[in-house]
Amino acid sequence: MFDTNIFNQIVDDNINIASLKQSNKYYTTHIQLDEISDTGDKERKSFLLGMFQEIGNEKVPTESAVWDVSKWDEAKFSNGDLYTLLLQELNKSKPRDKDNNIKDALIAETSIKNGFILVTADSALYRIVKNLGGSVLNWNEFLG
Repeated sequence: MFDTNIFNQIVDDNINIASLKQSNKYYTTHIQLDEISDTGDKERKSFLLGMFQEIGNEKVPTESAVWDVSKWDEAKFSNGDLYTLLLQELNKSKPRDKDNNIKDALIAETSIKNGFILVTADSALYRIVKNLGGSVLNWNEFLG
């Protein structure tokens, strides 16, 4: 599962999408698509959306739902224990990114609970997911 920042990394590094397809299966939630859709630069947004679709991904619901963030038909209702822990840790590491931390916590929780490998360029998210026993790679490890 790619964190949204990885889609930007693919664009910035001009990565050949065909090279990513190989035998990997990619999962996303509505969060990544929502964040890409919120890109201000229309040309970049168009390119990101096209690349997002070209990678070919399977959309899964987030494992928790957050008011004013989650799409209710694309989120599960849970006790939220793991989500809450992830959010608390992210808020300690990145207190100025509270809105983004909510989205990162939803993506990370979904990745962990489904046994997906999370690929992220966010060092705080990487460390937190790893510390909580999730599978996580940074961009360079993924390209490995």
